[in-house]
Amino acid sequence: MACNKALSAVACTFEFTNNANEDLYLLKRGTPLEGLFSQFLTVSVAGSPIEYDGIFAHRLPPTKDEFVLLKAGEGISASVQITDAFSIDTDGLYTVQYSRPLLYLTVDEMTNNQQILDAHRLLCNGIDRIRIGNNYLYQKWFGAYTRQRAFRVFDVYNRIKGGLAGYAVTYVNGGPYCKPSWYGYTYRGYSTTTVWICNAFYAFPVSCGSPGTYTKEFGLIHEWSHAFGNTFDHVYGFIQSQDLARFYPDTAVDNADNYGWNYCEWQ
Repeated sequence: MACNKALSAVACTFEFTNNANEDLYLLKRGTPLEGLFSQFLTVSVAGSPIEYDGIFAHRLPPTKDEFVLLKAGEGISASVQITDAFSIDTDGLYTVQYSRPLLYLTVDEMTNNQQILDAHRLLCNGIDRIRIGNNYLYQKWFGAYTRQRAFRVFDVYNRIKGGLAGYAVTYVNGGPYCKPSWYGYTYRGYSTTTVWICNAFYAFPVSCGSPGTYTKEFGLIHEWSHAFGNTFDHVYGFIQSQDLARFYPDTAVDNADNYGWNYCEWQ
């Protein structure tokens, strides 16, 4: 970092270098790379801090275009006028320090995040394609039609749709309880807004495919049926879920996998 004064303005130049052995995506938000739009500096004179008087922005979660790719060994620099946000109007020795940690993702992490977002968007649009009624796909995944069971199925999907539309939901990569064979996990209830993603999830394609295909879209509808629809894990699997619908329909309408398979066949 280097700072220079020109008339009444003080400009500082910052350089960021990727010293890792792999390419990284650096988040520009909250750094000089986007301008002085947040408090990433502390400034003091003679040991006394100077108050930040710049912009405070209410932001949405970052998107891919807010990251810059730095290849291994590559650097990038940016300059900001600190006098845009700090009053430097007295003589003295000023100390300028960078005070915020840098946030970055590996290339694999960026790809994983983008695929989760893609699956989430598909899910938000795909729920409206489902038709609850005495039809073939209802009977295949939820068994013999009754108004009571159909209402339960409608309620689960409706709660998922409302939850995704009405809450800021969160996906966490690599949940602390993840096991090698886990897709992901959440907590059962009507108000949980977080799904923790595990390693097995990343191996599957994003969108629903042929019947019986595990996908990211399937995994998300499964987890949100727990979180918003209060479903259980009675059985797992394509065939097992059909058997549950055939022989135990009251249980099938409470089983998360049945919602995942049914949802994907409507896409």
